Amino acid sequence: MKKKSKFDGISFSPTEVELWTPELDVSARGFRCQLGEFVTYWKQGSIAREVAAYLCRCWIIHHHEVLVGYITLFTDKLIVQ
Repeated sequence: MKKKSKFDGISFSPTEVELWTPELDVSARGFRCQLGEFVTYWKQGSIAREVAAYLCRCWIIHHHEVLVGYITLFTDKLIVQ
């Protein structure tokens, strides 16, 4: 039997995607993903450290202050002129 998601029946289409900063208070309690490493990156603070070091940007979708999903954009090279 397929597990039921706590977000079953909720449409996130009208939800604003928000730029995440470490100051935003968003709980990741119960956050699950088909690829477990994405949960680990978030919960162990990898994303927060990389955002603070200006190595990536992160955008989130949350519902009642609970993380639903995120996407990151990482730098791939730095050119100094």
